[in-house]
Amino acid sequence: MLACCLASQYFTPQIGYLLLILYLLSLVDIFHTALYPVPMVLAFMPLFIDYWPTNHWLSALLIGSTLSVINYFSDGIGTGDIELLAILGLWFGLEVTLSMLLIACLLCLIKYLIDSLHHPVVLALVGRRPIPFVPYISYGVLIVLFIVNT
Repeated sequence: MLACCLASQYFTPQIGYLLLILYLLSLVDIFHTALYPVPMVLAFMPLFIDYWPTNHWLSALLIGSTLSVINYFSDGIGTGDIELLAILGLWFGLEVTLSMLLIACLLCLIKYLIDSLHHPVVLALVGRRPIPFVPYISYGVLIVLFIVNT
C-alpha cells in the first residue's frame, strides 16, 4: 500500500489505480490462492475504457493462449495468473508484459531458493503446494514501471 502511495507521486492516476488493483489481487492470491475472473475484469474495466484505442489485443491473445496451452500440459501456472498476464498484455503490450513476467519469475525463483536454504526439511515435507504468483507479477509490474519512468 505504501508503494501505491509513493508511486502515485511518480505515475498517472491510472497507473496508481493499476497498482492498487495489483495489491488487492496479491492479497487475495496469498490468502486464498485463487483469483476470480469476473471481479478481476470488472476492477480493470476503467483502465480498458481509458486506453481502449491503444489496447494491444494481439499481444493479449498471444499471451493468454500460449500460457493456456502450457497450463493444459503442466501445472506450472494458474489460470488466474494467465488471466492477469493477458490483461496486462492488453494494456502494456507483448514486450513489456514479457519483461514483467521475466522479473516475476526471477523474484519467485530467488525467494524459493532462499526458503530452501533456510528450511530444506520443511520444504521437502510440505511437498508440492501452490505458490501465490500474483505478488511476484505485481513486483514485476512495479519494477518495470519504475525502470520505464526513470
